[in-house]
This record gives sequence, C-alpha cells and structure tokens, in this order.
Amino acid sequence: MKYYASTLGSHVPSAWFMPAPQNPSGEVLDPQIFTRGFRYEGEIPLSMTTPTRGVPQDVNWAGRMMPVVRREIGELLEAIAPSDIQRVPVRVGNVENTYEIPNVITRRACVNESRSRVRFWTADSYRPDLAGTYKVVDGLVIDADRTEGAHLLRIINWETQIILSQVVRDALVERGTTGIDFFEAF
Repeated sequence: MKYYASTLGSHVPSAWFMPAPQNPSGEVLDPQIFTRGFRYEGEIPLSMTTPTRGVPQDVNWAGRMMPVVRREIGELLEAIAPSDIQRVPVRVGNVENTYEIPNVITRRACVNESRSRVRFWTADSYRPDLAGTYKVVDGLVIDADRTEGAHLLRIINWETQIILSQVVRDALVERGTTGIDFFEAF
C-alpha cells in the first residue's frame, strides 16, 4: 500500500487558521493534545472562535498541525479507517454539529530510515530528554509493512505528520476536499 503525508493546502493562501480549542468549562486546550496519537478523554463538545480572516475549507488547521474538518470529512475518514481516528465534535463560533477534530489515534514506528533522511536528538543537544528520537525527518518514506495496514496514522516519535493510505488520499481527492495537500511517502 502507498502512503502520503498531509500538509496545509497551499492552493488556498487565505484559508482559515484555527485558534486553540476550549473545553465546555472554558479551558483553552493545547492543540498538541490532538497531535500525539492518543485518545482524548476530556469534556466535549469543544468550541473554537470563528477566525476573523480567511475562508473556511473542508480541512482547516490549528497550531501543531491539528486539523479541524467539516463533519462530512470526519464521516468519510471514519468509513475508511474507523479504528484509526476519534471524531471529537467542535463548535466553531455559533455553528454546532458542523466541525470536528479527527484525532488520529493509531501510532506506528514505520519510517524507512534507510530511505528517509533522518537526524536524531542526542544527549548533548539542548533537549537531552528527547535523545534517540527524531529531530528531523526529511524525504519521508514509510515502510508499508510496519504500518500494519492502518489507513490513518501518526509516526511514533514524529507525530507532527498525519500519514494517510492511498485509499484515504484518493477518497479525499475524488471528493474535491479543500485545505489539504499530500506528498508521497513511498
């Protein structure tokens, strides 16, 4: 199976950039909660203020590369990869039941390190707590055998990217999904 990494949609320079979500108690949440590959166990629904600039897309982005998608995109992702995501409802402005955070909860150690350009954190770096983990992954190549057939995943120790199977990518492209681009990782 071929894999792709997702990135901001470059063809829409005026797209929304989303603020951090808030839980029902009004606490601002770090978007990183949704980019590490773990299930969110907090209060829902979440809320976000409507961005004052830009145009809403099918896939919108917040800090830490946290996606915020139209509900239809969440439904499509769940239909293909039900065990790989957690759909977290989020109200944007005064509009309910329209957006959600597709929290990718499948994690795999699947970087083909011999074909990718990788650098690791060392004990001598300014982040010794990260020693042995990826510092930079360039020219990303996924080892499909190590994905265990997942359609959506995050890479262990390099969770910044959402990795999609060709099945997911093709479904998003066929639908004309806006706000997301893909680059080959095979």
